[in-house]
Amino acid sequence: MLNQMDMLMASTHSTGPGVSGRLAMGFYASPSGNLRATLMEDAQRFPQIDLGLIESSRAGLASALRHGAIDLAIVIGEAPIPECKSMPLWTERILIALPEAHRLAANEIIYWTDLKGETLLLSQCDPGAEMQDLVIAKLVSPEDRPKIVRHDVSRESIKSFVALPLTLD
Repeated sequence: MLNQMDMLMASTHSTGPGVSGRLAMGFYASPSGNLRATLMEDAQRFPQIDLGLIESSRAGLASALRHGAIDLAIVIGEAPIPECKSMPLWTERILIALPEAHRLAANEIIYWTDLKGETLLLSQCDPGAEMQDLVIAKLVSPEDRPKIVRHDVSRESIKSFVALPLTLD
C-alpha cells in the first residue's frame, strides 16, 4: 500500500525528485483507516511536501483532476474516472452505526448476511451510491438485501438519525 502511494506521489510531483513541493489530493470518504495512516506516515517521510486536501463529490473530484486543480483523487469503488489513470490502493472494512439497543450492536463483526431484513440509511452524497452498489453486489438475491433508504443529507446527519425510530422517507 505504501509503495503504491509512493508511486502516486512520485508521479504527481513536478519539482525535482518529488521530495519537495505541493501535492493537492482530493477525497470524499472520511480520511480514516488506511488513508489516515498513510497520510500521517507520508507527512513524516516527506516533510518538505505541502499537502493540500480537497473534499468533494466524485464528479467534482473527476473534474478537478481533469482540469489540474488536484494531482490525485482517492475514491471508493471500482469504476474508473474517465480520462484518468486509476489503480487500487487498498481495501478497508466498512463501518456501520447502530443504536445501542440494536440486536447487532454487541457484535465485533457484522457479516453481510446479518443485514438481511434491516434498514440501511445512506446519504445521496458520495459515497452513498457506491455503498448501495456494494450492498447489492454482496447480497445478490433481492430477498436477502436490506431495505436501503437514501436521503439528501450529509454522512454526519445520517449518523445522527441512526438512533431515531423512523426511516425519514
